[in-house]
Amino acid sequence: HSQSAGESAKALRHRCLRANTEVVYASYMADYVTAADLAVKYFEGVMRLFMTHAASIFATFFAGFSCYAAIADSAKQREKKNKYFKQYRKLAQKCRAKLEEWTSRGCPNTAHLLDLVNAEWLSLKGDTTLALQCFQDSIRSSARRGQINIQAIGNERLAEFHIRDGEAGDARYYFEEALRLNKEWGATTKVKALEERCDMLEIFNDTSEKAMDASTSE
Repeated sequence: HSQSAGESAKALRHRCLRANTEVVYASYMADYVTAADLAVKYFEGVMRLFMTHAASIFATFFAGFSCYAAIADSAKQREKKNKYFKQYRKLAQKCRAKLEEWTSRGCPNTAHLLDLVNAEWLSLKGDTTLALQCFQDSIRSSARRGQINIQAIGNERLAEFHIRDGEAGDARYYFEEALRLNKEWGATTKVKALEERCDMLEIFNDTSEKAMDASTSE
């Protein structure tokens, strides 16, 4: 019986670790609904595994970030809204509170992550001015820390923020930055996906109205 329990614990650990990796990958690939679904299911198990491990910081960030981003991009997933968004929001709030706690205690590795999570949260609240400031703060502080992957995510999400706000010109700059940064750190699969997203929006064409039409018709 103890051997069976040990095997079950090992299997659970493996599932949680795999789920955490998949949350991160799905977030990088802007598949936020998949990331959020996995985070809701496995976050507690992941945190029990990591405990005080530094990896818990990024697990918390990606769980909260993906949940807020999934809600923000709700036009793509309207059928999931009623069933899942309450769970997404609950987990996102929990993760944001944890990042706030770590940051207030002087953790040097959380402020830029908190800024990005706050940007998504404020965007959902309709506070576009503060959301924009948090996006920009996260991008700048990620650059200072040399975390090019988070810097790239911040630029992409700020571009999408401008798309939702009807500002194709501003979105173009941040999409360009996201592409540059992803190329710089060798994320070739992400670069291809982001190029396809920009092509679909026709974001690099002069007819920015088409980009807006493509976004709002999703």
